[in-house]
Amino acid sequence: MSRKPYVREVPKFTWWLKKKFYTEYMLREATCIAVAIYSALLILGLIRLSEGPAEYTAYLLAMRSPLGIILQLIILAFALYHTITWFKLAPKGMPPIRIGDEKVEPKMIVAAHYAGWVGVSLVILLFVGLV
Repeated sequence: MSRKPYVREVPKFTWWLKKKFYTEYMLREATCIAVAIYSALLILGLIRLSEGPAEYTAYLLAMRSPLGIILQLIILAFALYHTITWFKLAPKGMPPIRIGDEKVEPKMIVAAHYAGWVGVSLVILLFVGLV
């Protein structure tokens, strides 16, 4: 006697909308596309810089146009979402850290990530003369 095994149906395109965890995961993974686009824009800027002052000036004007600014703000929002959700996951993806006999709280690990982010940002701002 043969029986057909039960196969649970999974929606092909909307499975990740069923649970908040999956939705956050898919959104975080999708934000890497925006980060890749911004990386490509920065590489394009380096290419234009190597081509001469006129091409680099045209690149800067394009990046300062309203469309360029809107694109950069959208990419910034995606990058911030990606960073924040990645920092939230950091304690789950690493072995427990112990100081003496006590484990370091996950909140402290996340706080250390944010402190590092702020520190690196301040160093960069100091380097470019904005602070």
